[in-house]
Amino acid sequence: MSWTRVKRPLFGIVAFLSLLVGFSVWAVSSPVGASPDDDYHLGSIWCPSPKADSDCVYSVVDGTVTTVRVPESVLESRTCYAYKPNVDASCTDQFSDGKEVGSLRFNRGGYPGGYYSFQHMLVGDDVSRSVVIMRLSNIVLSLGLTAIVVVMASPRIRQQIVLSATVAWVPMGVYFISSTNPSAWAISGCYVYGAALVALIFASGRKTWILLGTAAVGALMAIESRTDSAFFVVVISLAVALLAGLNKAYWRRYIVLAFVQVFAVTVFLSTGQTAEMTSAADWPVSTLPLYKVFFHNLLKLPEYLGKFWGLNEGMGWLDVSLLGWSTLTMIALAGGLFAVGLREVWTRKALSILVLAGAIGGIPVLGMTIRRVEPVTLYQGRYMLPLVAILFLVLLVSRGKESLVFSRSQLVVLLAVVTISNGLALRRLIRRYAIGLASSSDISLSNPTWSPWPISAEALWWIGTVGLTLGVTLALVMTSRTTIANPEIAEGLPQNNTDEGHRGKHRSGCFVSSVTNSSRTCDNDGVSTLVSES
Repeated sequence: MSWTRVKRPLFGIVAFLSLLVGFSVWAVSSPVGASPDDDYHLGSIWCPSPKADSDCVYSVVDGTVTTVRVPESVLESRTCYAYKPNVDASCTDQFSDGKEVGSLRFNRGGYPGGYYSFQHMLVGDDVSRSVVIMRLSNIVLSLGLTAIVVVMASPRIRQQIVLSATVAWVPMGVYFISSTNPSAWAISGCYVYGAALVALIFASGRKTWILLGTAAVGALMAIESRTDSAFFVVVISLAVALLAGLNKAYWRRYIVLAFVQVFAVTVFLSTGQTAEMTSAADWPVSTLPLYKVFFHNLLKLPEYLGKFWGLNEGMGWLDVSLLGWSTLTMIALAGGLFAVGLREVWTRKALSILVLAGAIGGIPVLGMTIRRVEPVTLYQGRYMLPLVAILFLVLLVSRGKESLVFSRSQLVVLLAVVTISNGLALRRLIRRYAIGLASSSDISLSNPTWSPWPISAEALWWIGTVGLTLGVTLALVMTSRTTIANPEIAEGLPQNNTDEGHRGKHRSGCFVSSVTNSSRTCDNDGVSTLVSES
């Protein structure tokens, strides 16, 4: 067997393992209860379904479950450090895994139960170890399913899939995927579903069924994580349907996922969160006229969009602020990616972009306005983050002769920015819980007070930073190929040799078009190469 045939799968395995290491360091860099509302989510994991045939101990008053019994460390750990950025995580040592306490913080139907039930299977006697295992399970699901989509996708869009996730997820997406917050499944599930649907536009043969199955798993993760993510599944479906157009071959595949839409709508309408869409919750209600509230929220929209990368809304209980090198650099990179995507736009792509961008900006602005709450920045960025990577992917889809990808020099700059952003954000997270943020500009990791690792905090940081950088670099190098995107995407993929308006041969994913006065030959990977007939 030649080295050429071995090196691609070998590099793929190394890339995956490197990313797994990079994400895993994020998973072990914060204590129990460190992500937003973790006392609620962990309580719901330890007691996902308080009923007679479960192993959950609970109290009932007038037929209603009022409290559940959870380990003291599950409920109380965050109380000693949350909203206290100068206090490190060593304070959690005072809480016991063996002592159970009553908790009012658990799921009463406001969230779908699938995420909590899955994580409940990983509950053990050691709370810290159980939490780390849960975080790692979210990482493996996210990276594993995304890897399947990349491998099964046409080479012409593989790099776009990697680019979209990288720019959208660093650093906040990486943080949430590596946490026990249901947003982990929302972010990765929505992307796996949407990326698989986009890949289906270019797919053929057995890869079609693998992508359909992967899309179904991604949708299930999104639907069972958060109610709004169930709605996002419908939004993504509409956006990709517009992109694919009236393509009979595509729709025959897509109809297999029709049940996903029904399930998503059912979950969205059946949970308690839908009733909160017009509730102000704990936000201050404005006394201004509704149109002024809308205008003020609209003015704050750019600032809200920056929260996707941690602008003015950091990690932890929103008390781990990020430096500009972690946030503003990624915002600039996202703007560059957006500009590249707009280099080629046609009607259906524009409509698809409009659906996704409209949801990303419209849901928080209109939702907060209906509640008569301002500014829109009170709405957490993680709620809309699941749609960002899909928007980037749709932007990078091309129907022209060249794929919309970055040049080599642009990729070098991208990797440099991603490395700096991820590295400084991870260092900030480790310092926050190992030492505290007494100095807002100090990034030293010397003499940590909280240090549950067998290696130093500095070594842990290096492993995490190099791991993610190496993984992203290899993924981009492996998927970086000069390919020609399918020009037939504008009219729909050919169904067979007699497809109306596109009569020609269709073999191994290649198509000989009678419309473009050109033919296509395929290499062993099914990459289409334009050959002039003149």
